[in-house]
Amino acid sequence: GTVGVGAPELVPLGTDFYREFLAPIVQAALLDQCTLVRVSAITGMATWAARYENAGATPGQWADENVVPALLALRQASETKHPNKSSYALRLTLVYGLECSAGYLSPNGLAQLVSSVADKDVQQEVPNVRVAIARCFARLHQSLDFKGSPAEQMVSGALHKLSGDADMDVKELANAGLAKERLPLTFPHWGPTGAPWCTARVGAAP
Repeated sequence: GTVGVGAPELVPLGTDFYREFLAPIVQAALLDQCTLVRVSAITGMATWAARYENAGATPGQWADENVVPALLALRQASETKHPNKSSYALRLTLVYGLECSAGYLSPNGLAQLVSSVADKDVQQEVPNVRVAIARCFARLHQSLDFKGSPAEQMVSGALHKLSGDADMDVKELANAGLAKERLPLTFPHWGPTGAPWCTARVGAAP
């Protein structure tokens, strides 16, 4: 099953092991009908991305080569109405995957995933999708070091659009994300182990 993808006894086995044995399991799990299976696959990938963040020639290379294609496949599946899941559920899974893995991606990998969400889903008719995007992008905007990635402008632009959303939850999250000070109660710890995956911006509230 996918529950053990990020298990401590598996992660040290190395990137070749992941690519050969676990990647196909994760990809199938991301399209599973069960939400818990999809979430387990996401957190498992994020655990590997954290462990091997500096394993490649450049920081984030492992996540760029493994997490980004897996999540972009969700985008493609949502647009072709994959028979196992509704487009709505796949979009939520993609947003959650971005939220969990953003801190382990290179600037270019981050831009790829942010673009896949910001270009279309900001105007998604399902309010829960917009809520998820507002929460994810608010967290990125508040705390992530974008390292010069064009994703920063995409995130900011999307939050400004969502700050005028008709849904009050979406609007509140977007405005909180654009605030100058971080709001700890609005943005609790997150990441594959429950801890923040990135340091807060200089000057941000602890």
